[in-house]
Amino acid sequence: MIPHLKILLLTMVIAMMTASSGFCLPNIKLSLGGVKRDFETAELHFHNVLHTRNSYEVRVFLNHPNADTTTPIEDNKHYAGSLFFYGQGDYIDPSGEILSNRDPRAREFDLSPGASNTSPFPLYLDITESLRQLVTDGSEVTVTFVAIDQQGNPITNPDFTFESLSLVAD
Repeated sequence: MIPHLKILLLTMVIAMMTASSGFCLPNIKLSLGGVKRDFETAELHFHNVLHTRNSYEVRVFLNHPNADTTTPIEDNKHYAGSLFFYGQGDYIDPSGEILSNRDPRAREFDLSPGASNTSPFPLYLDITESLRQLVTDGSEVTVTFVAIDQQGNPITNPDFTFESLSLVAD
């Protein structure tokens, strides 16, 4: 960890939930108490992200808890950016059994073990510009995720999973 970075929230376990209306992660509230008004950069750090089966986009909004697939991203100070996932699909073992890339047995069939399509990875999203516009609005920021397919349709049950989320500002 770079010593000059300030970790504001660490090891908050996030559980993926689904709802009948589609993809739903709980809105995540992050404290801005330690963020100086003159910060240079701000990032969301996603820890131990799991590879996905399918490809899709996750749009990230700040202080817009009701964001959905119709929420504009152009000229919207609440839109912080997007995460793009390229699905890994499934693995098929010699007996024909289909294994999820999250199944530990799938590692044996991973054709790119150097890239490790089965191991968790870190993911970072630069939210500097959005956070700059919102930091004066209060002592916390709400993070909302909207998952969509390539046509912009809501995804009912994406497998967007991560262990924890940190806000890092410098």
